[in-house]
This record gives sequence, C-alpha cells and structure tokens, in this order.
Amino acid sequence: MSRGGGADPERRRLLRRLAAVALATLLAPLPGSLAWARRASGAAPEEAASRADGPAPGPVRVGVERCPYCSMSVIDARFAAQQVTGGGRVHVYDAIECLVDHLAGHGGPPLASGWCFVADFAGSTREQARLVGVHEAQLRHHPRLRTPMGGGLVAFASEDDADAFVAERGLRGAEAWSWDELVARSRERPWVPAR
Repeated sequence: MSRGGGADPERRRLLRRLAAVALATLLAPLPGSLAWARRASGAAPEEAASRADGPAPGPVRVGVERCPYCSMSVIDARFAAQQVTGGGRVHVYDAIECLVDHLAGHGGPPLASGWCFVADFAGSTREQARLVGVHEAQLRHHPRLRTPMGGGLVAFASEDDADAFVAERGLRGAEAWSWDELVARSRERPWVPAR
C-alpha cells in the first residue's frame, strides 16, 4: 500500500478478482442441481412448489439461519419455511408468513422459481424441522396463534394433526387455507404485520 492514501492499482485489481471469485463461488448451484434447475425454469415460485420431481429440502439450523424476508434468526423450527431455487440455493424463513409475503413481492430481494416447503408442526421440534411440500401441507390460521412473525400461520403433514392442534388449543374459528389461497391473500394484504 502506498503512503499516498490508497492501495496500489495491482493490489486493487487482485482484491477485485478475489471478490469476483468469492461471489461466483457463493452463487454457484449445488452439484447435481442442473437437471432439476432446467425443469424449474420459467415457473412461478408457487407453481414450482407442486412439482414432484424437485429437490429435497435442506436443513433448518435454528439460531444460525437468517430469514431473507425479515432478517430475523430462525428461533423455532416448528414454524419455519424454506424455498429451494432452481439453481440450488436454499432460503430458510423463520415463519410461513415470511415466505408467503416474500413470494407475493412485499419485500426482500426478488425470488427465482423453486420449490417451497413448510415445517410440519406435529413432526418438528423447536430445534429440528420436518419439512413437507407446501401443496401437501394442511395449513391453519388463527389470529390468536403466536407465531414468530405474528401472522398466525401453522402447517401440518396431516389433516388429523391439524384438527387435533386446533381442538387442543381451543382455536374456535381457525381457518384452513390451501397454499394457493395463502399466496393470493398475501397479494392483497401481507400476512406479516407492518415492519
């Protein structure tokens, strides 16, 4: 570094190259992802979620993952959601409502098409999520249900588990929603209270 107040031109070029290599490595798809990435191209995020030929969900690391929509850490895996893009990137959300609102365009960087998953509340613990595809999930909403972002959304792998959850907690008037209904509703009004 020269004493004149800046790095010499060669050092700046080297640093720019290193930054470009680091960025390319970070954005590179996961090995083996190209075949299903080609199949996913051109589909809207919520449409791609229903495809059976997609990838398996990735892990949810509680206390490590940071939600790309609200920037909060995942604190309870039972409410987590995830999107795996056609390029193999895994986005972990701290709440179902964050994923839905992100797909609806209410904030965060634009999402590429991919496959979406939600935690099965009955099959998950606070530390470990058992993820199911959004179109197979039984989704419930109740305004009194405390979720990480306050939207009151929870998912289950089975209808029986969803009904038992609602009955055990006395959530009279709990609503059952399909994934497509959640996304459509979010386009009208976000699930996550004003940030």
